[in-house]
Amino acid sequence: MNKPLPLVVLALLICFAPEAAQAQCALCRDAVAAAAPHVREAMNYAIIGLALTPYAVALAAAWTLSPAFRAWIRRRVARPTLLKVEPRS
Repeated sequence: MNKPLPLVVLALLICFAPEAAQAQCALCRDAVAAAAPHVREAMNYAIIGLALTPYAVALAAAWTLSPAFRAWIRRRVARPTLLKVEPRS
């Protein structure tokens, strides 16, 4: 199976999803609509933080409990080494 295919399907689903599917919950949307602009911005950041927290907890658990996961991450983000150039003689 072609690896980019799932990513393409996900991108298409996100792009063509109805607007309501990307909205906040009804309570948050009403609270944000009635708030001052600086409060709206703060609430949007708080909502994003609440949405990302489960992923951060799962990542921390995987990092702590799985040496194979740590090795995989380290291989993926390893900095490339500089090529050593030999002086010409």
